[in-house]
This record gives sequence, structure tokens and C-alpha cells, in this order.
Amino acid sequence: MIITVGVTVLDLFRDFTLKLQEDEMVQKYMEAQKQVDSDEVLNREVEKFNSIKADLNFELARELKDTEKVKELNLELKKLYDVIESNPKMVALNESKTSVNKFVQDLNYILVEAINGADPYAVDPDVYSSCRGGCCSCEGGCH
Repeated sequence: MIITVGVTVLDLFRDFTLKLQEDEMVQKYMEAQKQVDSDEVLNREVEKFNSIKADLNFELARELKDTEKVKELNLELKKLYDVIESNPKMVALNESKTSVNKFVQDLNYILVEAINGADPYAVDPDVYSSCRGGCCSCEGGCH
């Protein structure tokens, strides 16, 4: 690749990220985040969840725990978690976040492999995503 005078790799990367913000997948994620952020009811539920979680952590940290209170807080936390996670706006956010995270992992894998001398066009991110970290069960060899 030829880099023109005054243009650095960081400049090219910044240009790439501007283009990335225009990508349909990223746009979907950003819109889903806006929808969640603007939902006052959902945000109150999240705040309540965080408050209950803090109460639970406080109770668990006590030397003399109130096991009934711990059970009660756990039950309340689970119910609220289920309400939050079943909210269609939260479902959409989580689905789009999963896609974006996978894409970022793929980008990172290609970047690392290229820095280590691999041909970026020959790098298959799906090979990396199938890696579970333990080599003893791998039949394909290391990437």
C-alpha cells in the first residue's frame, strides 16, 4: 500500500472508522442504543436493578448475612432482569451488540495476524472464532 505524504496509518484508520459508522450493522446498533437510552421506563428498571444489585452485594459482604434477605433480593433481581432482558428494545440492542462485537473481534484478529506478517486477505476470522483456547481438542492446527 502506498501512503501519501502526510497521511499516517492512524489517519487511514480514522477514515476507516468514519466509514464504519456508516455501515448498516453499526447504524442498527447505534439506533438500538438510542432507543434504549430514550426509554424512561426501561432506564428506571435498569436503575432499580442496579440498586437491588448493590443491596445484594452489601448484604453478601456482611459478616452476619441475612439469608432470607439474600434470597429475597436474588429473586427480585432475577425477576427484574427477566423484565429488562425481554424488553423488545433491549432485545434489539443485545442482538445488534452481538453482531458488532463479533465484527470487532474479526477486525482485531485480522489486524493482529497482519501485524505478525500474515496476508490480511488470507486471514479467515471464522478460524479464530471456532478456537476455544484449548489446543488438545483442535484438529485443524493453530492459525
